[in-house]
Amino acid sequence: MKIRNYESKKVRIEIIPLIDVMFLVMVSFIYGMLSMAIYKGVNVKLPVSKIAETQKTENLSISIDENGLIYVDKQPVELENLANFISKNYENKNVSVLLFADKNVIYQKIFNVLDQIKLAGFSKISLQAKKE
Repeated sequence: MKIRNYESKKVRIEIIPLIDVMFLVMVSFIYGMLSMAIYKGVNVKLPVSKIAETQKTENLSISIDENGLIYVDKQPVELENLANFISKNYENKNVSVLLFADKNVIYQKIFNVLDQIKLAGFSKISLQAKKE
């Protein structure tokens, strides 16, 4: 009887497919992180603009909902107390103030809020809109 001499093949770990999968997972996480926007306000229906941009800096978010209620970073504030509230809670006056006003809000209400923001000492104010 003849005994065959089997040469044992070296076991190879195929790492290329693993690298491909890890690369795809990493790309999907990076894409997900880039598409996230930090928004600290209340949901409002923004008006539409063709040149709207998103900002990625630290800022103060003030929202006015369709009922005219004012929120500072999701915390409700009365119009009369707005200047005192934001000047006490936000000492850095160089912070950008993002004003999110529902498209159905009365125009005078927006101006009243802008006046209160300026009274508090903030000068970098931008009205927000969503892109068409």
